[in-house]
Amino acid sequence: MRPERTEAIILNTFPARERDKLVVFLTPDHGKKKGWAYGARSLKSRFGAALEPLAKVKIGFIERESEEVVRIESVDLIRSLFPAQQNLVSSVAASYIAETVDTFAQPDDPADLIYRLLDRTTAALLEGADPVAVVAYAEIWTLRLAGILPPLDNSIEALIRLPVEEFVGRQPKVALRAMRLTAAKVRREFLGYELKSYDILAGVIA
Repeated sequence: MRPERTEAIILNTFPARERDKLVVFLTPDHGKKKGWAYGARSLKSRFGAALEPLAKVKIGFIERESEEVVRIESVDLIRSLFPAQQNLVSSVAASYIAETVDTFAQPDDPADLIYRLLDRTTAALLEGADPVAVVAYAEIWTLRLAGILPPLDNSIEALIRLPVEEFVGRQPKVALRAMRLTAAKVRREFLGYELKSYDILAGVIA
């Protein structure tokens, strides 16, 4: 058994058995992991609200070499997404970004860059940035970090080189639309399907 303790961002959770959760989380040094959080669904769970999607946490887990799913021992909340989730568009945008990262992040593969992307785009939503601009930035950069983004138009390339906090405040809608269309085309061609939350997001930003 190898005990580990690292920073992480929760991507998704699934109910399991009567009292447990299966948790998908992203770490900068271990990549994407899945872990059992035993008792997480009970009223007196020691995990509290720390296992909500896109919560930033300090997570402790035990990994056995013969098993793909780790055992989560502790989770300490660093930052909750709850304030941003009070806005419908921001809440759906956050779910969409989480699904995007979950789809392209690789298990057990160090993921410092995509972790920082998720961390900073989540922070931008919490700071009240335009959710559509945050989504466009996250889409393009996730595909680039996954190694499947073709060369971009020079104007778009210059835009995404900005830090997200600078990018979100100055982009015209036409530029955001062009970026999102490019990302959608590349993603669909690569995956052969569309993400589940794509249509939900389209419905709230239309």
